[in-house]
Amino acid sequence: MAQKAGDAAGAGKIYRRILKTEPGNGRARYLLGVACLQQGKFAMGRKVLEQALVRDPKNSDILYSLGKALQKLGDRGKALRNLEAARDLAPDRADVWAAIGDVLQQQHRPHEAITAYARALELQPDDWRVFANAAIVHLSAGNLEEGAAMLRRLAKERRHPTVLLNLALAEQSLGNSAEAARLFDELLALEPDNVDALAGRALQLERLGRGAEARKLLQGLDEASFRRSMPALALAKIALAHDDEAKSLTNRASGYSEALLVKPTMSVHDQALLHFAQGHLRDRLGDFRAAFDAVSAGNALSPVAYDPVATEQRFENLRGFFTKERFAGLARSVVRSERPIFIVGVPRSGTSLVEQILDSHPDVAGAGELVDIQSIEKEIGAGEAPHRLAELRAEDLDPYAARYLAVLEETNAGAARVTDKLPSNFERLGLIAQLFPGARVVHCVRDPLDTCLSCFFQGFRFRNAYSFSLPHLGHYYAQYTKLMAHWREVLPIPMLDVRYETLVEKPAETIAGMLEFCDLEWDDNCLAFHENPRIVATASVDQVRQPIYTNSIGRAARYSQHLKPLVRALRAHGVEFGNATAPRAD
Repeated sequence: MAQKAGDAAGAGKIYRRILKTEPGNGRARYLLGVACLQQGKFAMGRKVLEQALVRDPKNSDILYSLGKALQKLGDRGKALRNLEAARDLAPDRADVWAAIGDVLQQQHRPHEAITAYARALELQPDDWRVFANAAIVHLSAGNLEEGAAMLRRLAKERRHPTVLLNLALAEQSLGNSAEAARLFDELLALEPDNVDALAGRALQLERLGRGAEARKLLQGLDEASFRRSMPALALAKIALAHDDEAKSLTNRASGYSEALLVKPTMSVHDQALLHFAQGHLRDRLGDFRAAFDAVSAGNALSPVAYDPVATEQRFENLRGFFTKERFAGLARSVVRSERPIFIVGVPRSGTSLVEQILDSHPDVAGAGELVDIQSIEKEIGAGEAPHRLAELRAEDLDPYAARYLAVLEETNAGAARVTDKLPSNFERLGLIAQLFPGARVVHCVRDPLDTCLSCFFQGFRFRNAYSFSLPHLGHYYAQYTKLMAHWREVLPIPMLDVRYETLVEKPAETIAGMLEFCDLEWDDNCLAFHENPRIVATASVDQVRQPIYTNSIGRAARYSQHLKPLVRALRAHGVEFGNATAPRAD
């Protein structure tokens, strides 16, 4: 009765008295373990439950509770084994499936977690907490639209702080700034001291270019607030963008990240984010060895694998199919539009900067990273089988082209040009040339070592699997250079190479060339791109908020002793680069 009434301590005393006279009472020992967990005494609960399990090893209740105790103590491997044993004994227990999903989520195994949550919801469809956790896993896996849609549906019925917070973060990531602000305001009205909500609000202010307000908001938090990952990550972001010359905020943020990384209960997802944050912070402080070690640790936690053989085959298929002779005989859409400008290249090669510059022109709208060409390729089935493009007629291509142009129209109905800066569209330039014979392609190029190092530091999580390993980065970069060289030879669409280093060193001259290529008149706003209030949703948001700077040129030289695997991979595949590995005196 005491336990049901919420008096776990009182219940524990009762079970201990029972066990003194009846040491073999397995039920009392199990309930004592549960009472310990309810009081937050997880180590004690684990010990008691393990004793109970020895006497009753096929008891799903004991296995489930022991799994929960181990999860709280950070021993996720043993937690999962106990929970899976409970599942095998009682496959129709929704709580067991949900607990398995929780552990898998913490282990950064989102696809398996989604499967477990789905089974839990089949067994207990009205469990809104499990539904919310499933949505959150979709978000962490990069399935932003699906996760946000689930949370929007749930938020209609439950305005719970966890639901509102994660929905606000999802809307922010999707670029829905006004809705994110409304949700943060609603959440902070419910819980004014919710430090995760305050951290999320600060990140939103930073993204809107209101860094001083973001910094002030975080500086109002007490020390205890930064024992949570989200405020610590927000402070790291603000420090990197807005610290003073003394770097006091950067040092402080680095200390918080370091302290959090020793917590055994930290989820793998948060560990990865903190490692990458720490890498950027130590880089800013000039501690390059610690910076490289931090991002290496973050990359090691990636749950996705790169397949160099499959990648090489895919690129070879593209080069083999798209010969100059074959392309001349392929159908092309009769839709003629000079509106699309495709900005392509390897990530971190300057695509965001180029788009921000062009978007600052009054006749251009930046659409960001659109996935529509990728979706069209998938519908056709041309990603792994480009020969299917030979089966298409002009009347098959026209609806795809019209659909894409409708997306550009929704982005900005009045703009003469609309940019699509999904970097990986360089893989789809053959399809793009079929869909839009009049399209322009701006190809961003940066020093290979600087580009690959920047990718290695970025932490793309579930995208760009090649970026988590230096040899894999070298391999992918080589495949990219071969494909771009091939496109230049065989495709009859205009392409302009924009070198990042030239853009930084000669901005006016380079921008003038970009505008001429796009058939646009000169506009001074393009030089003042950092004053553009446009929301940028990519990793380069800090760069486009500042005037052009040269700090990123030759950055690889600071890490020359760490980049030998990358250098070997690039050279093995014939990629040429300058003397960027030489040490640089700063």
